[in-house]
Amino acid sequence: MIPVLEHWNSDALLAMPFDQYQRYRLSAEAIFLLKQAAGAHDQRWRILDVGGFFPPRNGVMPLQAFFPDDETLVVDTAEYVGAGYQQADGTKLPFDDQVFDIVLSCDTLEHIPLPGRNSFLAELRRVASRAVFLAAPHNLTNVATAEAMLRAYLSQLQMHNPMLDEHVEYGLPQAALVEAWLAAEQLDYLAFESGYLAHWQLLMVLKHLLFRQNQRDAMHANFDALYNQRFYTYDQRGPGYRKIYLIATNGQLDSSLHALVERSLQPTPTDPASDLLSIVLPVLTSTAYDTVLFQQALTAQLEQFKHDQQAQSQQLAQVQQQLALQASSFEQIHDLERRLLDASVLAAQLEAEKRGVQAQLEYLHWQHSLVQQQLNRSLPQRITDRLRQLWRKFR
Repeated sequence: MIPVLEHWNSDALLAMPFDQYQRYRLSAEAIFLLKQAAGAHDQRWRILDVGGFFPPRNGVMPLQAFFPDDETLVVDTAEYVGAGYQQADGTKLPFDDQVFDIVLSCDTLEHIPLPGRNSFLAELRRVASRAVFLAAPHNLTNVATAEAMLRAYLSQLQMHNPMLDEHVEYGLPQAALVEAWLAAEQLDYLAFESGYLAHWQLLMVLKHLLFRQNQRDAMHANFDALYNQRFYTYDQRGPGYRKIYLIATNGQLDSSLHALVERSLQPTPTDPASDLLSIVLPVLTSTAYDTVLFQQALTAQLEQFKHDQQAQSQQLAQVQQQLALQASSFEQIHDLERRLLDASVLAAQLEAEKRGVQAQLEYLHWQHSLVQQQLNRSLPQRITDRLRQLWRKFR
């Protein structure tokens, strides 16, 4: 029987992203069965998670959240300082042989360049005394196609997922190559699929739609909690998105671990809800595409409006400049008119003053003529005239 611990259904764990919850709960189920087979329920195991760094939620990373009663350590290449974390390269782990009971690696192998993958697997095995839990998307049936469709969908939303880009750059792991390495190392292992592919693809579409919404953190938490609580067990089957390898590094795996494989091989039941979700997927994709086209049209209209508004602003500025020039010209004309009027008034004043001066000159000339006439008369005549005046006065 595969256990269901109450802790796994806590609100904090159920709020994890669905694909993260899926792989860490599956690892917790496997380690519970390993402890049960070893009679070590009460033992505190040392568990290493290689490549499992995620920004801590409430100060706790996924490994610590699922294994609070064990001694846990996460190593990754990210620069981070915090409890339970150490920066290290998975292909050159800085630990002695078999210092950890269990070594996990969840969705990391596909981000290792192909030449380093065997070294990566060898390091996981070297530091694990009991078992390695290896989970990663592999090049299974339709997985590459599902990822290609998701990338195309994201491009329509003008989004991209750098993790999916690395899947293309490095290539998805080949199950045949992993199993060839396991056979060469003569290791006992179990292999099974997880993450029902049709649901993984649909949920990834919905999750990226939520990234475009306001208050998306709360919406993501509610969305993931609903899936994790109701669909986790249902989706532990093929065709899956990822392949799981549970590898014994010392001896053989207990038969109780085969329950994980048997669950994954159960036939997919006819489920109306699941069928409906499969129908909804292309509709959502098409709707999202139409939404993007509508947004692009609105953006183009807004850009055209801005361009037209800028052109109108430039035209208005030119008109204002011309009006300013015309106003300046009118002011200059008015100034000239005022000056001409002032000049006309001054000219009239000068003309009047000229006529006054001429009259005065004419009067002075007349006076001068009289004086000159008197001066020109002889002295005897002036005396005779004077005597005549006196005679007439005293007569």
